[in-house]
Amino acid sequence: MMLLSCLFAPQRASAAWGHNPYAPSSLPGVAGVTAVAAVSDSVGGCYVAASTSTGLYLLHVLGDGSPDPAWPSPGRLLSAAVGATDLQIVTAIGSGVWVSWKLGTPSDVFVSRVTGAGNLAPNIVTGGINLTSESQFSEQAYGLRIAVSPTTGALFMAWSQEFYDVSNGRRNTDVYAALVAQNSNLISWNGAVANFQYSDEYGPVVACTPEGDLAVVFNYSGARVFKSVNPANGEVGVLMQLNSNSSSSSQVAAKVPPILVGCSGRRFLVFSWSYYFANG
Repeated sequence: MMLLSCLFAPQRASAAWGHNPYAPSSLPGVAGVTAVAAVSDSVGGCYVAASTSTGLYLLHVLGDGSPDPAWPSPGRLLSAAVGATDLQIVTAIGSGVWVSWKLGTPSDVFVSRVTGAGNLAPNIVTGGINLTSESQFSEQAYGLRIAVSPTTGALFMAWSQEFYDVSNGRRNTDVYAALVAQNSNLISWNGAVANFQYSDEYGPVVACTPEGDLAVVFNYSGARVFKSVNPANGEVGVLMQLNSNSSSSSQVAAKVPPILVGCSGRRFLVFSWSYYFANG
């Protein structure tokens, strides 16, 4: 059983939801939950992605805290595989939601879309779209982040992926990205994803502007790097280093994820933290 509680500011309180986190609403049939993510449905309820002992499900919880009776019980099955982690969920343009996750060790990255009526979107099957089935993705994925383009409804995704470099016998980490169209077709960037070919230690963050521009920020050898991405082909545009990582500098990107916000006027706002240390 999964338990939910909805907390509101006093002037916006719902008459139906329980407000006590020690006595939350329950969702029958959802058992063995190991990971969960949620997003508002904009009408008082929410969409909840839950990794359970029987697979990955998406639930629609109404404004009164009860499961949507129009949806299958206990929810729409996204994947029958057990053990999904790094759940990400975001509202889709029009209706419904996008959900992404990673699964397995070594891990693959998946994405799925569900309509507001609780059905899998066109071109989506149970199990989702596997973005990392190719042989180059042979190691662990982590730091998965997603954002929706307000102009096209496409889903922009980025994550870090470890791989084994046979040239030096070491494990390296690159940042990968993918764009999935609103009709759930994968937009091909060099065969499915764009490899930024930069080491990332903590996972990227992504954002879209209202005009549809894409960008990603990640760490590279102690520096924090900003890159714009061409939505048409995944090519990297603007590259900006947000802090110094030279040997003569004492400024290093902190082990805290940055905040990246897409703004109108085709601009991005980045909040980034650094720390300083004394040389010698």
